[in-house]
Amino acid sequence: MLEGGKIYCFGGQTGAGDSLRKYASLFSLDTSKVQGDYASHWEQITDTINSEIYTACPRSRASLSVTEDKKNMIIIGGQFTPTNGTPTHNVVYNVDTKTWRALPNFDDGENGNNRQIQTVSSTWVPDQSKLYLFGGTEVYTTRRWYYDSLYEKNLTNVQFTSSNRTSKIGYYHMTTLNIAANASEPWQVPAQENAPVLAYYMQEPVYHPTSKKIFYFGGMLNNATTEELTATQNVSMSEILTFDTVTNTWGTQNFTGELIPTPRRSHTVTLLSSGHDILLYGGTLNDRAYGLPDFCYTANLQTFVWKSCNTITLPNKENPSRTEHAAVLDESKNIVYILFGYQDTKAMVNTFDTMLAVNVTDLAHISFVDTNQHLSTAAETPTPVTNDTETASPTPSPSKNGRSATIGGAVGGSLGGVLIIGVVAFFIWRKKRAERKAKQARDAAERISVDWDAMEGGGYTETYTMPTNEKDQHYRSVTKPSGDYPLKAENEQYFVKINGSGTTTSASLPVPDIDTMKAALVPDGGADSDLMTKPDVCADDGKREK
Repeated sequence: MLEGGKIYCFGGQTGAGDSLRKYASLFSLDTSKVQGDYASHWEQITDTINSEIYTACPRSRASLSVTEDKKNMIIIGGQFTPTNGTPTHNVVYNVDTKTWRALPNFDDGENGNNRQIQTVSSTWVPDQSKLYLFGGTEVYTTRRWYYDSLYEKNLTNVQFTSSNRTSKIGYYHMTTLNIAANASEPWQVPAQENAPVLAYYMQEPVYHPTSKKIFYFGGMLNNATTEELTATQNVSMSEILTFDTVTNTWGTQNFTGELIPTPRRSHTVTLLSSGHDILLYGGTLNDRAYGLPDFCYTANLQTFVWKSCNTITLPNKENPSRTEHAAVLDESKNIVYILFGYQDTKAMVNTFDTMLAVNVTDLAHISFVDTNQHLSTAAETPTPVTNDTETASPTPSPSKNGRSATIGGAVGGSLGGVLIIGVVAFFIWRKKRAERKAKQARDAAERISVDWDAMEGGGYTETYTMPTNEKDQHYRSVTKPSGDYPLKAENEQYFVKINGSGTTTSASLPVPDIDTMKAALVPDGGADSDLMTKPDVCADDGKREK
């Protein structure tokens, strides 16, 4: 369709506080020309049409989806710096015409039509030719209540306890957007059954083309009703929230497995080319923690069984865990690229490779591809870098009708030969370990700890599944999906299995040689610009976020 093997990267931010910088640049990377040095091969695209739509207001923490024709990248919401003027909240970029187009703002009735919503779960549903949006939080708001017009009630428990400028209320019901230029009523809130009353955000959605359901993995939840105060919690990975796009019905699906992933956020979930299997990669319990040791799982959306693949290792023996990264499937090569993100805590500048390549040709033997190889060659017969002794289901054969494979690429961010990722949170490139440690040692005494949760109003995040006594709040209707709702299944273990043995143990990750709670370099990158090399241009003059 277009030149093969290209990845598109848009927007993001580095730093925080006084060093916070948001970006509004578009880059591409041709993986067919790259061997090992990805950082030097990103090319900025500067000849797009209507570029002022997105360059005027750089953003971070937006959401991205790709249409099934593999030509349109839809960017929804995000966090804008208030001093940048009136932002265009939603935009679409066409890779054929290199044209940007503004999409209408979400009109939320009495709640306003200029709400700045971030960390939204957005999913393109090709059968409906619409974008489905759910969850998220609103920033820079002074609202103390919202009116729910679907159920004709007020939502009053809306603010986070640690911030009066951030609200728990994003898209509090399933909301759809028709991106056609001539759509008469682009935004719709359809009637829906069993709608959750808890507020969700930072979930990773996947559309399953066979069941026509959207699965929401991980993320966080909070109570937005007046019934009682509930602390922010990570969502269980054994009870997955679902939405049926045919019947407009909410439900949950129980997932089992010898090992159940630890609850997490800042992870990625990618639908693979079979159209039924997913790859879960990375994540963290909270912004002050390391990336989780159980960093890699597969699951099947028909059998609902998790399979761990946490024993795979990188050729250079670096820590493979990532948080706040991006993931994109190259369907032609059966490779999932893991881009950017944090390897350790946000309290230190990382020294990881800018891209990882995971071979998902055989789900029983997932492995990393050595990115020092030429990827167009490596993809034909990817070289495992370690033996994985854990058992896993083989990859089902692709769908004969081609729909599953198409959707796998679309949801995963692939444009066939052209791969798209969006809103990469930051550009942090590899530097010598000795230089990083020396710089940290010099500056350790001057740094202060930064809690990204507190900055955005999230507060401290507990790391347990939803208590039994809160199950009744989960659904508006007394009619719940069939099945039991245990607090924690007997087979639910948050550990990593080692060498396929019958025992489990905690994973061992490298521990930084600094006090991370006292020597914090802030979220989303480093405060010291000389420790970073970005292929980006700051479009907001480095304006501070107050």
